[in-house]
Amino acid sequence: MKINKLNLTLENLFLVDQFFKIQYIDNKRYGEMGYFYWKLLKNKINNGFINCYRDEDKIIATTSITPKEILYKSKQFIAAEIGDTYVDQNFQGRGFFSNLVNKSKKDAEDYFFIYGLPNHLALPIHLKRCNFRLLNFFEVYSFIYPLSIKKFLSKKISKIPAFILDIFYKLYVRSQINLARVKYYFSNIYTYEQIDIFDESFDKFWDKASIEWDFIFVRNKKMLSWRFDENPKKYNKLIFKKDNIIIGYLVYANSYEDDSRIIIADFLFLREYDKAFDYAIHLLKNIALKRNINGISLWYTLQSGFTKNLFKNNFYKNKIVPVIFDNRDNYKMECNNVHFTISDSDNI
Repeated sequence: MKINKLNLTLENLFLVDQFFKIQYIDNKRYGEMGYFYWKLLKNKINNGFINCYRDEDKIIATTSITPKEILYKSKQFIAAEIGDTYVDQNFQGRGFFSNLVNKSKKDAEDYFFIYGLPNHLALPIHLKRCNFRLLNFFEVYSFIYPLSIKKFLSKKISKIPAFILDIFYKLYVRSQINLARVKYYFSNIYTYEQIDIFDESFDKFWDKASIEWDFIFVRNKKMLSWRFDENPKKYNKLIFKKDNIIIGYLVYANSYEDDSRIIIADFLFLREYDKAFDYAIHLLKNIALKRNINGISLWYTLQSGFTKNLFKNNFYKNKIVPVIFDNRDNYKMECNNVHFTISDSDNI
């Protein structure tokens, strides 16, 4: 069998849709044709592509390349995310996975670098067979703020003690949120509003924010609109202002797959207004409390000053999120200030 670059017609996107429908046999749905149409064909940088193996007219393995725009030490570059590498279980063990990744890397060799976020099963293959690397300046972790600990405790102790302890924990959480509400009622200097779309005013905000980072994916109006306004998924978007000037934004989504949770998909604030980020987190805590949601989560880098805000707001560092890079000369990159959220990946 040969690797084919898929012609991204509606007919072929439907075949990809059906391939992923088979791979996800539980309630989770991923890989709908509208999703690939958005991220590959409506991409604002370049068209992305899918490499695949076929068994007659049936797709049996895939890998995608999605162009992304980054700012690295004040210079703009085009990078690419590699993802969607799946092999049908009936065809596993034949080297299709590593062949697809290596072929896709070669097809994307004109990009500044290629990066990916493989799961724990795929990570060893990327590192050992596909020549990817983990960069020591790029430490990404999942962070969690729990509003309920019943599910966690139920794994450690029986259900009744877990239920009782969870009641006391929820009372503590509620009291902390209410105290913060009083503080912000009397001393808050920021305003916020929920928006439907990102407008041209975000280009001015981006001009200010972009110079504060060594490494950040571009977040101007064009890219924010593509990532969140045009995405077939639903996002909630909040903007924050001081004296009627935008100083930051936060995008979140609701998830009910394993547990009810608010996921912070993306955020960015001017550094001098990092306390506005604290206020944004407080708002999400209030939303979660009113909707009886069990937690708030996000991915974020340790190489950022905003990480201290997460700890201050009682988020705890959970699991490492491995971000891999292709093994070109670019592995020598060094950064002190890195901004990376889950929206810089294909994971939400």
